[in-house]
Amino acid sequence: MSTEILMNEKFVSILNKVLPNKDPITNLTYFENLQHKLTNQQQDEFYIPVLGIQGTGKSSFLNALLMDDYILPVDADETTCVPVEIRYGDEKIVVHFEDKSPITVRHHKEIEQYVHNSYNPGNEKQVKIIQVFKKHELLQNGVVFVDLPGVGSLTPSNVKTTMDYIEKLSAAIFMIRSVPPILKNEANFLKIVWPKLSKAWFVQNKWNDEANAEVEDGKEHNAYILNEIQKFYKMNDYLDIRIINVYGALTGKLTENQQQIDASGIPAFQTFISEVTSNWRSMINDEKNNLERQAIIDVKEVIQEGIKLYDKGPEEHYEFLHEQEVIMQEKLEENNKVLRELKRMLRKEERQLTSWIESEAQKHKEDLRTLMHRVVKSNVVDGDRLATAFQDSQKDIADDFMEQFIEKMTDLKLEVQSYYDSIQIQQPDGQFVNFDEFNKKQKLKVEKSISTVISLGVGIGTILLASNPVGWIAGAAIGIIGTFIGSKSKKYVQENRQHTTMNELEPKIQDFARKLENSLKENLRDFILHIEETIESITEKQADMLEKAYEELREIRFIEIDEYKAKKKALEDDLAFVQSLEG
Repeated sequence: MSTEILMNEKFVSILNKVLPNKDPITNLTYFENLQHKLTNQQQDEFYIPVLGIQGTGKSSFLNALLMDDYILPVDADETTCVPVEIRYGDEKIVVHFEDKSPITVRHHKEIEQYVHNSYNPGNEKQVKIIQVFKKHELLQNGVVFVDLPGVGSLTPSNVKTTMDYIEKLSAAIFMIRSVPPILKNEANFLKIVWPKLSKAWFVQNKWNDEANAEVEDGKEHNAYILNEIQKFYKMNDYLDIRIINVYGALTGKLTENQQQIDASGIPAFQTFISEVTSNWRSMINDEKNNLERQAIIDVKEVIQEGIKLYDKGPEEHYEFLHEQEVIMQEKLEENNKVLRELKRMLRKEERQLTSWIESEAQKHKEDLRTLMHRVVKSNVVDGDRLATAFQDSQKDIADDFMEQFIEKMTDLKLEVQSYYDSIQIQQPDGQFVNFDEFNKKQKLKVEKSISTVISLGVGIGTILLASNPVGWIAGAAIGIIGTFIGSKSKKYVQENRQHTTMNELEPKIQDFARKLENSLKENLRDFILHIEETIESITEKQADMLEKAYEELREIRFIEIDEYKAKKKALEDDLAFVQSLEG
């Protein structure tokens, strides 16, 4: 089989002739979609990001895994939106900027000047990425580890940077803690990210002051939460949680205590990653070959079905196409009925969810007011303690609200899927089946390649796989959470100061509730619009299919016999050529 079929002009010509339709979701033809997938396979590096909320020890873990010292900053309370890549090469550190040429820094401590929010607030220095080069055996096979900003941080661009990386990767390491174990905001993040990845490994960081019993309790709790997420999304992956004493590993390296290093779990994890990544290039090459092989099979199947029709002769061929056109009209009208019902359901759900958001926003506003009243009544009326309490209270309330919203949006997503499952899809043999059955038959093809002949089927199948109505939630509260220090005037008696502080807090509380409500409403509307646009695209696609059926019917109805034979011969020649590529 040729390994460069898209460089073969004749194959591409045949492909575009027999599979010309555009996918209603991506607006790409089979060729364009295949070209996009194969281009993505042409990579010389294998990226492994380290994910987790702020404070789980991501940078410390990478120091322990790949470095001999604290090369990556680990004491930053709040990093900026700057990913740090650790890749193979002569040891150096290169800082890349959005608007100017990269620079090489002399010492690893200078990294802080670019990733620490104290030195680079809001990434005002416009740093795009930092690359740390290290000659480590785990990196020499083209593996690149990425230290990403912590999710749950208070910088909106941090979350965007992390989510952008996730969208283009297939595997990741999640850092979780023993104490506290997975919390709501972490669980929300995992619900969004984990299903997108083909493989995930979990590293539970054990701190030195944590007892073994605490660590095991934490692992049990973490395993329970992760198993529940797996059940919800019907994921069957083996749950891999590895306990690693990151601090112990680093201390062992700095003191040259091999026993402490071995006990930390880092060497075992290094061996594991080495085994996993040793053949990544051959895996990608296999996937590339699978895509090309499937393309040849799909083109061959379409041509074979066409030859079968020409074998019938012009009259029987016409009668068959006429019968198929009548069936297509009936099936597509049934589809349109389903789509109309889906639109009615969406309008109803949008009204109900909008009302729920408004009601819950008011409830959570009252909760925040009550929480802050308790804080102020305990004589915390100004300064950093009040600011921290206000931010923490907002974050807790936002996490609760987000968790409820994720559940409701997931229910809506599944209900939409049930409508799509009843859509009728035409198979290569001309028969129509429900999309649910079609998807089961084509599961391997949907996962590894483009589907078979009808791009409408691909479109429906990828609607909910590609859409991410709650993907924004990991950072939805970012930018909503307000800050407050409070008046530091000493002229008020304590009771008056409490009253004044609550009055000063009230606009901030109102602002938080308003922004939270508007954010959820906006993203609900975005999801509804996405599905409505998809419905319109499917409707237009069906109309195109019907028009093409009419055109083919008219062509066969009035075709001359010599032209009929020539068309059949052309198909046979195309089939012979495509079969020659299977080699």
